[in-house]
Parts: sequence; structure tokens; C-alpha cells
Amino acid sequence: MIGTSHVIRLRIKPKQMRRERKNIRLSQFDYSSAGRYFITICTKNRESFFGIIINKKMNLSLIGRTAQIYWYEIPDHFKNVTIDEFVIMPNHVHGILVLSNPVVGTSPVMPQRVMPLGGD
Repeated sequence: MIGTSHVIRLRIKPKQMRRERKNIRLSQFDYSSAGRYFITICTKNRESFFGIIINKKMNLSLIGRTAQIYWYEIPDHFKNVTIDEFVIMPNHVHGILVLSNPVVGTSPVMPQRVMPLGGD
């Protein structure tokens, strides 16, 4: 159970207020094709939400442990995706996702349970 002091509030900015990001994707590449994809996910403003490093060891926060659980659950939700190595750092996550050829007409599997991010 996550206490109310750990509630994450998400705010969606109107489209006109969002900062335009530089598109670094290859324009002719199909990112849904089978392959190994190295991904990096960063926290807003590079805040250390996922934990801290003490004596050269990463100590995950509650949010970091939640991110770890969700990483392991990715194949439960996407049948054509397997996970490989990953590392959680204080303000970002690196990981490798392996996509196999998707079956035509499939969609992500809906989660069987939802873990609340706050309250009781």
C-alpha cells in the first residue's frame, strides 16, 4: 500500500503550452518492427524520484520499486515484447525491449489488476 505522502500528481499541459521536442527518430524506420530497442526514460527536470546512490549502490525509493515492478510486467501486457537488461538510476531508467513480430490485428493486453498510486 502506498501512503498518501507518495501521491504522484500528473498534469497534462494543453498542446499549445507543450515544448516541442527534437525528433531524433529515423523517418523511414518502422519502430514496430521486430528487433532490440534501447530505451531511456527520464524524470521531469531530472529529479531523483527513483532513489539515491549510497556507497556506489542504488537504493530504490517507493517510486523506483514501482517502476521496477512495472518493467517486469511489460511482457504481461504486450505479448510480442520481452524484456532484457535494465537499470534504474535516480532520475532515469535504461532498458532493452525485444519486439518479436506482432500478430496482425492484436492489441495490448489490458492489465488484470491496478495498483493505486495513493490513498487506501
